[in-house]
Amino acid sequence: MKLGIATELLFATVLCVICSVTATIGQTKKINSDILEAYTKCKFDDGLKIVDVEQVVMDGVQSRTVETAKGRKSISRIGSYRVMIKYPKDDYYLANIRPERSFAGDYDEDKQIAIEALIKINDDDSALSQTNTPIIEKINGFEVYKTNRTAFRFDSRKTKSNPDGEIDTVGMDLIFSDRDQTITTIYYFNTRKPRGKATGFASIDEWLPVRDRFLIKYTQCINQNLVR
Repeated sequence: MKLGIATELLFATVLCVICSVTATIGQTKKINSDILEAYTKCKFDDGLKIVDVEQVVMDGVQSRTVETAKGRKSISRIGSYRVMIKYPKDDYYLANIRPERSFAGDYDEDKQIAIEALIKINDDDSALSQTNTPIIEKINGFEVYKTNRTAFRFDSRKTKSNPDGEIDTVGMDLIFSDRDQTITTIYYFNTRKPRGKATGFASIDEWLPVRDRFLIKYTQCINQNLVR
């Protein structure tokens, strides 16, 4: 009889541990999902809309590799989305937004690697930024690193996926939330064509205030979604 009671107690203890671990994993996934979903559900007052959302990383740790001045390095991800935004009346996307959440304990290192990668991109392409280093701003509690071309630029590099030889991006930003341990990369697309009927913006000077207004509205939206 004593052996039976001991066995029951052991079984109950193991069951409690399993339940506790399962609950913790479920709660962690929910917290992670809730935080990143806040980056995917926004409305803008100037006609800009989120038109496509894809969850890229759902479970586990899936790192991505970037180039830095010190070689290739990895950034951890326990969650990631691809969010496409555009003005529906236009035939082009304004930007590709990639919110990601770092693995617990890796965020500080991931953040530094992401900054190093942006600096390398900035240094390798003299036309990418109006300054020698990315511009750093605080916007609605987020740390934002901004870089962009001095003009819309096109070249003759033609591929199957890029038959007109257009450079895809006109700018790239990083948005950091130390509180949420998230790193959001934004790739802004070229918004006018080198020939034919021009669409989009006539100049970088016309594009910049639209980009800056978007950053303000987007970070406001994230805070509202997270109720803070």
